[in-house]
Amino acid sequence: MFKPILSICIPTYNRGIYLKNTLNQLVKEDIFLNTNDVEIVVSDNCSNDETEDICTDFKNKYGEKISYFKQSTNIKDKNFAFVLGIAKGKYAKLNNDNSIFKPGQLSKLVSLLKTKDVPDIVLLTNNA
Repeated sequence: MFKPILSICIPTYNRGIYLKNTLNQLVKEDIFLNTNDVEIVVSDNCSNDETEDICTDFKNKYGEKISYFKQSTNIKDKNFAFVLGIAKGKYAKLNNDNSIFKPGQLSKLVSLLKTKDVPDIVLLTNNA
């Protein structure tokens, strides 16, 4: 069974163009491409734009490394807790649908999380 170290959890609503850019950046990272340490989880808050098609394309290309769930109705802010709740990773990071990592930062984060000195809760600032 696929058990990543880190789940990048992205709640989204009608922001397909931004989400596509974020997903494109994440899937280019070596840690995503060459290991099973990272998964991407998207919870679509019942968007009526191209979000579903975008996520389906990424899911078809990357398989179980990307999970996509479309809400049947807009559950508003409950979508944040929902996306975290369906993550498979040991750690979950809530990520905006337009937030990207600097090149190599995702690998650094996963390396940090693999150390035995990481507490059960890790909070990151924008400078992390």
